[in-house]
Amino acid sequence: MPTPLAQGYLAADLGRRYQDVVRWALTAAEPLPARLAQLAQQAKSLFIDLTEDGTQTFANHFARMSYVAQAAGADARLTYYLHQFDREAARHLRADPERPPRLTAQQTLSLGARALADAVADVLDLACPPELAELLPHDYAAFRLQRYTVAEFKPQLRALVLEDLAERQVLRVRLTEDPGLDHLVHYGREGYNEQFVGPAARLIRQHFDLPLEVNLLAVEVDADGELTPGHLIIEPDFLVDITAVSNCFDAEGAEPVQYLLKRLTPFRSSVALMAGNVANHFLDSAVAGGIGEFVESFAETFAQYPLDYALLPDEDVRDLLARCRGHHEVIGRCVQELLPEQAIDPHATAVEPSFYAERYGLQGRLDLFLPPRGDREAAIVELKSGRVYRPNQHQVNHSHYVQTLLYDLLVKSVFGERTRPRNFVLYSGDRERPLRYAPPNKSEQYRALAVRNQLMAVELLLTASRAGRPSPLDYLTPGRYPSATGFVRRDLEA
Repeated sequence: MPTPLAQGYLAADLGRRYQDVVRWALTAAEPLPARLAQLAQQAKSLFIDLTEDGTQTFANHFARMSYVAQAAGADARLTYYLHQFDREAARHLRADPERPPRLTAQQTLSLGARALADAVADVLDLACPPELAELLPHDYAAFRLQRYTVAEFKPQLRALVLEDLAERQVLRVRLTEDPGLDHLVHYGREGYNEQFVGPAARLIRQHFDLPLEVNLLAVEVDADGELTPGHLIIEPDFLVDITAVSNCFDAEGAEPVQYLLKRLTPFRSSVALMAGNVANHFLDSAVAGGIGEFVESFAETFAQYPLDYALLPDEDVRDLLARCRGHHEVIGRCVQELLPEQAIDPHATAVEPSFYAERYGLQGRLDLFLPPRGDREAAIVELKSGRVYRPNQHQVNHSHYVQTLLYDLLVKSVFGERTRPRNFVLYSGDRERPLRYAPPNKSEQYRALAVRNQLMAVELLLTASRAGRPSPLDYLTPGRYPSATGFVRRDLEA
């Protein structure tokens, strides 16, 4: 993991600093509430320090923790215990009678100390000193709040939601594979379940009529036959385009209103849009049989997009011609040199293959795909003709990163979960570093699937608007989105 070198810390120095925090929390003479508050704050600070270059956007602290833990290859259970500590500490410090803590303050402090020490060991590769290890609990057995035993795991279950028992935080469902019995689906349990299934259940309650088809993902079945999924996909037979989901993301996070705006605003031809079409033609030609001379290749696009060119003024066509020279050069070099350097044989790739995944309710068309074969790994290449703007930690635009994450899910749904595609974004407008690696991240994939569910609610607004329900136009006012800028602000004010 990258460490906060901007503050002058090396990884070992950073780790020792947080080990000192753990030691202080366990041995200091300050009152227990003060030590608990400081430990909770420092546990958050560790993950902020590890991502403080500011190039990655996180919806909340849990998303930040999940990102760091996965990038460092840490045990997935560590994220669960860190999240559990954060929640229990907040309950103690807020003293909300409606949400009392489930652990004592001393138990919560011990849990946080152990989890923070393990985070330092796993993420920063700094072993816990023996004298500090003696102060810590030996394991997490005393802190397990999960009140069920997992008897079986199911990667996916199709279900029909019949009733929302909100007071118990469960859905009553019928399973396709077992239609004769009702089952209970929990949506308020710790970890991914609460982060992603809870919001999906609220969407169902607020916007959808029952019965409703859903897919349950990563399902834990307890000894009583009750289900705890990691995610829930609403109306999975409605295949949402991946580009529509990814376009809702930017450097600040996700905003589904962008999807609604695109659906309701007229199409506008532009130089930037045409540059993308031309760049795709260059890539197709280069992979199919070698890219030709620029003038010849550019002229071929007039036959492909005659009406689009007809809508552009002459000065825009001249601007497009100038821009596309650079795209032609970069794409040619990428196909001839950069892709082979990554063990991607351009002649073995498929151009613009379409995939769909009922499991996730998604469909998409990849720009370039190398299918797995024998020992050969799969690879995804997404072409972007625009410039890199406010890139994330992987130096790609966040919306482009989300697009590769969802393509990754599509490929795995077709070729199997053991498939590990290597994902790249090709910026044909960047001569210096056009090909950039975009590693998968499960928590970010789940976050994108949550946005996909929100787009289903938008679709319902568009198709089933009636008396007593909000109209789509009720959501499209500048006052609801005071931080909107650029094209979003323009379209809201139109």
